[in-house]
Amino acid sequence: MNPWQLTDSQARLHQGNLQAHVELLSPAQGLCNLSWNGNPFPGNLLGVTVAEKSAVGTTLSTAGMDRFVRGVDLVANYPQTETQRFTLHVYWRVIAAEASLVILDSIVSLQTSLLECFPKVILTTKLPARKALLIAGDGSPPTSIHERLEGHETAGVLLRDADQAWSYLEMTHPADLGRWRVEPGDSISIHRELGGEFQEKGVIRRLRTRGAFFPCSHDLESDLEMAVRLLGEFAASSPPLTA
Repeated sequence: MNPWQLTDSQARLHQGNLQAHVELLSPAQGLCNLSWNGNPFPGNLLGVTVAEKSAVGTTLSTAGMDRFVRGVDLVANYPQTETQRFTLHVYWRVIAAEASLVILDSIVSLQTSLLECFPKVILTTKLPARKALLIAGDGSPPTSIHERLEGHETAGVLLRDADQAWSYLEMTHPADLGRWRVEPGDSISIHRELGGEFQEKGVIRRLRTRGAFFPCSHDLESDLEMAVRLLGEFAASSPPLTA
């Protein structure tokens, strides 16, 4: 059964215990209207905004957008326009689809036909959580997130649902370029950026981010073991095939 159902610009995901909605004309929301095991919860995953140089993210131009579903992929192509001087390709891909583990990849790529361009794409996730931890890729102990953190090294952010229904791990592949920032609050915000520097004509830059939902264990150590395993598997995975 195909995990995605696409009608016009609206897509619905129903896979394992996870359900979500994507409005491709409003990609900044990413996956929203979330529910786990039939229970709705607020927030959004892997929303996409764009900018140039160091500017803050702004609305992605949807003029001429192409969208389709291919197997486990929901694909949206946002072409270069006069106001958006680069092309952006976005894939939301279902990697694992079990009742107890749902893994989603967001693969975004930037390309321009101009001789001088400084394109940037920002992925944003915002979810409520009673606990947030940074899982380092070098094997060092996890650290609780109580203040704003940012970096570019391999790391995962583990969120544990306030109602102990789900745990969520988000990470960027170490082979891909990008920076990350985590901001705690009533909800935890995760920002990931690619680009902002000079990009040559015809060069493609890519950011691959993975999010994984699994049941929240009453034992934190069990969730940490799962997070470390998923982070290692993602780091060792092969580059994705896209078209």
